[in-house]
Amino acid sequence: MALTLLAVSGCSAADATPAATSSPTPTSSTDEWESVTLSGTAHEWVKLAVPDGAHSLAVDIACTSAGMFTISTGDEFLSSRSGGCGGVSALVLPLPESGVVMLDVSVTDGGAFTLTGEFEEADNAVDASIVDQCAALSTSATFIHNAEDGFQRGEIDAARWRALVAEASTAVDSVPTTGSALIVAQLPALVAAYARTDLSPGAFWSYPSVDGYGAAADLVAQACDSNGSPITIMAQYGG
Repeated sequence: MALTLLAVSGCSAADATPAATSSPTPTSSTDEWESVTLSGTAHEWVKLAVPDGAHSLAVDIACTSAGMFTISTGDEFLSSRSGGCGGVSALVLPLPESGVVMLDVSVTDGGAFTLTGEFEEADNAVDASIVDQCAALSTSATFIHNAEDGFQRGEIDAARWRALVAEASTAVDSVPTTGSALIVAQLPALVAAYARTDLSPGAFWSYPSVDGYGAAADLVAQACDSNGSPITIMAQYGG
């Protein structure tokens, strides 16, 4: 997979039929705030009224797909969270100031999911430990991008390409293990790919990608996106 400088994507709630509509009566007492539930397959959404004083939505989601889920509470980039299926994931999502939120859930491969949630008074914050992980991974991705892009443009030779890949591996070694468990689980695949001596320029931009590399890079990018700290690449050539 070739990571770009910054890619933001999303899906419209108009692509799916609403599963249900929940309209809790706004109140200042958290004890009276209604719980949120949503289940289905592939893609479902529900319109929710946000109680007065609520600033975030804490959710637990479980899905059966072998792929990924994505949850959104609005159109803003930072309002989406994603992760891998196969267990229960606990996430906190920000809420809009409008008093109404469109809770949107999609699961790859048409997998089934079950979500429960509670409104909370606390503001949702970006996880600083994951920000640190994604900063180190951005450095690694920058080395790979510049290795492939530089060689493709004729700016560097194969020896320099290999040196940049080695720098990418060193950057991965510096990724903190405190933060996203999903990110930590992908690091061995990245290190293994960068350590291969049989690869030549173009390998990391090829399709299909280097064994294990594409899937690991995708999961890392999604985890960083979900935290509001996307992988950012500083392109050296062609600018």
